[in-house]
Amino acid sequence: MPNLFDVTDRAAARARQLLSGRGPDAALRVRVIPGGCSGLSYALAPLDGPAPAGDQRVESNGLAVYVERQSLLYLAGTTLDYESNIFASRFTFKNPNAAEACSCGESFAPRAGLPTDNVRPTPCKK
Repeated sequence: MPNLFDVTDRAAARARQLLSGRGPDAALRVRVIPGGCSGLSYALAPLDGPAPAGDQRVESNGLAVYVERQSLLYLAGTTLDYESNIFASRFTFKNPNAAEACSCGESFAPRAGLPTDNVRPTPCKK
C-alpha cells in the first residue's frame, strides 16, 4: 500500500532551505484547487502555525507535510520531487490519481471515479 504522500530527498532538502528561519514548527501544506488548463492545480505553501482542522499530517524524509482534507482523494500516493536544470527549478508532483497533466506540470485532470464538480479548466500560464 503506497504512503499517503511522499517527499523525495531533493524536495525535502529544498523545502528545508525554504522553511529555514521560519520557526521550529514550520511545515509545508499541499492542496488541490480548481483551475489550471487541466482543471485542478497543485497549491504548495509554507505553514507557520497550526494546520487547519482536518488536515492530514505526513512525515516524509524528515519533513512535515500537511495535506488538506478535501484534497486527500486527489493526492493519495503522490510523490513531491524537486527538479533543477539550467532553465528552471521547481517542485513537481508524481500523482497516480492524474489521468492527464498539463505540459507545465502545474495542473492535472483527475482519473475516472474521482469527483469532478470542482474541476474548472482555465488557460495555461505558460
